[in-house]
Amino acid sequence: MPRAHYIMAKPNKTLINEALDRWAKAKAKAVRIEAKRDSDLAPIKERYEKQCAPIEAEAKGALAPLEKAMSEARSIVEKELRLGINDDGSIALPQVVSEKAIAKVTSKDGDRVIDPEKFLAEIPPAKRNSIFFGCVKILVGKAEKAYGDVVNRISTPKVVHVVEVDLKK
Repeated sequence: MPRAHYIMAKPNKTLINEALDRWAKAKAKAVRIEAKRDSDLAPIKERYEKQCAPIEAEAKGALAPLEKAMSEARSIVEKELRLGINDDGSIALPQVVSEKAIAKVTSKDGDRVIDPEKFLAEIPPAKRNSIFFGCVKILVGKAEKAYGDVVNRISTPKVVHVVEVDLKK
């Protein structure tokens, strides 16, 4: 299938230069304002942090064993509840309520997935055009593990364009 030849639009360099100059002027002013703000706030922040340090340290020390205990207990609950999730998606024990807490297994639809074999079986070879192949995505990491040399030989990096605007150094 021949590719259509498109005429590329030309960026308006004058318009870009004018916008860059406006951006640079505003950015330079913003940098000055931020520097003054940071300078004015520095001694205040330093005093604040010194006053808060013992309170933060005490709370952190007291919270650490509690966070560890909660994490360990949550892991046990999650592991046990997951044991009751059957291959067909049914849940043996959807909820457990204790005197002070509740744990439940909920289900939600994730991203839709098409089995590649089913997709290929459903679409006849005559309809496998550029639109068809645009729907197919190869997971490079998995393919590389399974078929290394072939993947390295046929893969190409996707070019991603990023526009960056910064002050000249």
